[in-house]
Amino acid sequence: MRRFRTGGVDTKFGFPTHDDTYLDAVRATLQAERLNLTGIHCHVGSQIQEPTLFINTVKTMVNFIETIRQETGYTADVLNIGGGFGVAYLESDDPLDFADTMTQVTDTLVAEVNRFGLPLPKIGIEPGRWLVANAGATLYEVGTVKEVSGVRTYVSVDGGMTDNIRPALYDAEYDVIAATRMDEPKTLEAKIVGACCESGDIISNRSLIPPVEAGDLLLVKATGAYNFSMASNYNQMLRPAVVFVKDGAHRLVVRRQTLEDLVACEIVGQST
Repeated sequence: MRRFRTGGVDTKFGFPTHDDTYLDAVRATLQAERLNLTGIHCHVGSQIQEPTLFINTVKTMVNFIETIRQETGYTADVLNIGGGFGVAYLESDDPLDFADTMTQVTDTLVAEVNRFGLPLPKIGIEPGRWLVANAGATLYEVGTVKEVSGVRTYVSVDGGMTDNIRPALYDAEYDVIAATRMDEPKTLEAKIVGACCESGDIISNRSLIPPVEAGDLLLVKATGAYNFSMASNYNQMLRPAVVFVKDGAHRLVVRRQTLEDLVACEIVGQST
């Protein structure tokens, strides 16, 4: 999966720091009648697996806090280092050790503010993906199985890029399990694809699963973040339901979308 850095000059996010643009923003906020500046925030990337990037981020941001103090007299009370903490999407992934990373972050923060003689700011983090990604999974029903002799086998399901756009956007990879054939040998190497009219509508480029047929269920792991929240009605596809499961009990949280939902806002047969 491609990993992205957003903490650079050539990005749509944030204020540039290679010139005085960020200082201009601070001054404008401090002078604004109805704004109260409480701190500074950054976000340096996505699906980060190494703590070093966060350590270096803290050093950089404390340096900015000191520069802002020198230039404007304002000292930030809050330092938010954003999110991007990596999780395990595949069994082969080595997820970020969150507790160890935060220990290193706080130790570095204390050392850096002491170096500049700054008060210790309140630190903010945004661990959304780390909290919920592995708490969720997606169930699909197999529609068709297409065997291309000498090439590959395609397994098509009743969802795809409309409920998981990440493979198309980021080349994201997921572990796929044949939920209705858990005890059968995994002898089929298949490409798991969605139902949209797009070649890029792919859930998994290569999954080793038991041979499946129409009606079987496939489970895609680690879809608790950036899946339903990014879902769409592309190709007039309907959004799936969301069900919470715990200790053998289940609760419907978001019902499955219906065709009536899809066309509810359309105005048909009225003249203007």
